[in-house]
Amino acid sequence: MKTDKQQPPVLGPDATLPRLLNAAVSTRGKSVWMRKKMSGLWHQYSWQECYDKVRYFSLGLTGLGFERGQTLCIVGDNDPQWFWAEIAGQAAGGSVVAADHRRSAEDLKAVMRQFGVRIAVVQDREQVDKLLHIKGDVPSLVKVIFWNAKGVENYQDPLLIHFESVAETGKEIDASRSGAFEEAMGQVRRADVAVIQCGSVDSSVVQSTTLTHDNLLAAIAAFSSTCPFNTRDRWFSCTPPEGTVEQVLGLCGSLVSGMSLDFPENRETAQQDLREVGSTLVCFPSPFWEGLSATVKYRIAKTTLVKRMISRMASPVGSRMAEAGLDGKKPGIFLRATGAIADFGFYRPLRARIGLANTRCVYAFGGKLTPDALKVLLDMGLDMRELDLSGGMLSVRQRVGTAIAKAAG
Repeated sequence: MKTDKQQPPVLGPDATLPRLLNAAVSTRGKSVWMRKKMSGLWHQYSWQECYDKVRYFSLGLTGLGFERGQTLCIVGDNDPQWFWAEIAGQAAGGSVVAADHRRSAEDLKAVMRQFGVRIAVVQDREQVDKLLHIKGDVPSLVKVIFWNAKGVENYQDPLLIHFESVAETGKEIDASRSGAFEEAMGQVRRADVAVIQCGSVDSSVVQSTTLTHDNLLAAIAAFSSTCPFNTRDRWFSCTPPEGTVEQVLGLCGSLVSGMSLDFPENRETAQQDLREVGSTLVCFPSPFWEGLSATVKYRIAKTTLVKRMISRMASPVGSRMAEAGLDGKKPGIFLRATGAIADFGFYRPLRARIGLANTRCVYAFGGKLTPDALKVLLDMGLDMRELDLSGGMLSVRQRVGTAIAKAAG
């Protein structure tokens, strides 16, 4: 796939996530920024639509009493509303404490008590029920905002309010106080805390990592120096939204490069949804790629004799193409021709069946891939990169194809 030639981003000293979104709207307003599958259908949101959601929700938060320096808690799975709420809270001068949606009510209680959370934004009934169960033990909590109303429609607790209701209030504030959002956003500094990531909870004490706007933007700038994204790219958002991968590569990567974000309906349907939407950048934990490579090998072994013969002929070509690519060398005419034949006749249909037909680059994190698995993935024509999150930083490792082939035997 052809990509834009792009230099690493140069971000000014006043750059923050809300300011990057504000700047993006002027040039990409009508372009699609986010796609979300809901009830089997894909819904699209332009940069302008998302910016309006962020602006109105941010003003709505201030209308509920959210102030500069406070911490907004977000609990939920990958959805546009998660990131709208994040940037909205940051634009209001606050930070976001991000909790995994699978955390227990007791863990959420510890998070909210430690960070003095007054307002929480949650996905659905499961999270609402957890917070209603612990509300008596979290005296600071004054509002719980939910964005998926299924199963919550008949709840009467005054603590609860729908995401869209908050946005509507913000829209009214915007009409009566023109420029209020821009004024608040202008006070946010690059050194301000953007996201607080929660780790383990020990005796009601939450282990946490604090990331400033500067931390996030420096990480994507460093990453972009070796693996730049571009406006044609589409990031498949399925790793935890509060995690480093999604925050740096997904959210910051899109704000800096202009690429769009694709959200599956849920994690259970992620691979099928990926097959439908055709994202160009895909990131999964290393165990997923290990399992996928094993599945590919199994399917090849169980296929027809003719297809197994094609596989045996295509594999050496795929390996040589991978070696050339990883070594930064341009393949010769003969190798390019045989590679095109192997790709068209074998690897492209194989990638399509597993949802990777349009991928430009795929990423693994959470441990090194075994040489055998890495060889299978590279032979398929996938530009596989391994992310290293050690020390809270995000970098890329690429292992040379010849070494992989030798290690794989």
